Amino acid sequence: LKLKDGTTNFLNTARSCDQQRGIGPSPLSPLPPYTEARHRALIAVHLSARKRPFHSVEDPEYGKELRLVSQNRSLRTPSQETVRDDVERLYEGFAPRLTAYFEV
Repeated sequence: LKLKDGTTNFLNTARSCDQQRGIGPSPLSPLPPYTEARHRALIAVHLSARKRPFHSVEDPEYGKELRLVSQNRSLRTPSQETVRDDVERLYEGFAPRLTAYFEV
């Protein structure tokens, strides 16, 4: 049994168990309502997790894409400085919890 197979088996078993217990996201679950705070948090997490530069939010095509999918012509993307500050706030908020979680 390879590590890759063990991880896949673990994830499949966990998903199956969650599904049997009625836990987890359903593909039919409605999306939470839009808020600027939720949008900014998603952007901060996405860019950090994917190691994308903060200035990518200022790409005009990105703004057009967001307005298209949201059907909200007044939707504005945060500046790269705002995203940087949001990432810093998220880190400061979660760092103590993560540290406590991984302490032995």
